[in-house]
Amino acid sequence: MSDVKGLTADSPFIDLFGELPVSALLAYVHETWLAYADFYKGSEPPMQKRTEPQLTQALAAHLRERQDAGEQPFAGDFYGELSEYVLDKATGLPKCIARTDIEWRLYGVSGFIIEFKILDGKLQRREKYLLDGVMRFVVGRYSGSATAGAMFALLRKSASDDPSLLLLELEKDGTDLRCAGIKKDSELLPKIAAFDSAHQRSAPHVTPFQLAHLFVPLPG
Repeated sequence: MSDVKGLTADSPFIDLFGELPVSALLAYVHETWLAYADFYKGSEPPMQKRTEPQLTQALAAHLRERQDAGEQPFAGDFYGELSEYVLDKATGLPKCIARTDIEWRLYGVSGFIIEFKILDGKLQRREKYLLDGVMRFVVGRYSGSATAGAMFALLRKSASDDPSLLLLELEKDGTDLRCAGIKKDSELLPKIAAFDSAHQRSAPHVTPFQLAHLFVPLPG
């Protein structure tokens, strides 16, 4: 499933963390997204016109509401648009090096990251999905110490062909995205994710790495 950096089978902290519930996390976020989108599908601005940050921040807020209401079926906290900073050595100013769309943390440790992208049938959006999404996992910028993550694509009306086009790109790639195989019957989220892709990563990042790909139409 997924590992936390520094934990081994005989670690004294393994009982605290346990095995990360990757499939349950993904299913829960998917279920919560569907409930949120259905509830607000008639609101302004229309879902089709909302930006990715608006959608992911709202989803994070809805996840937090469910947690506060005692409806979250596991421990840990979800965050939306969570930024990570390093210090710029030359200026002494903070520099953002990563901004995760939806991140689940257990006792403060990053456990699972879901990257959201909007697809609209245009090449530019598909390239962002691959180069500003999948690639962030491959190079270890996201989930460097985990064995799994997820891409969650929100489809506008003109994006019906995008999932199959992205699958073709991943199947033919052998270098930059380091794709080592595709499972068209997802193991990470069966019957919901369109497929899983496996990627080889360089040390010190955990490899091989599995990425679930979900494609969900926006209401409207």
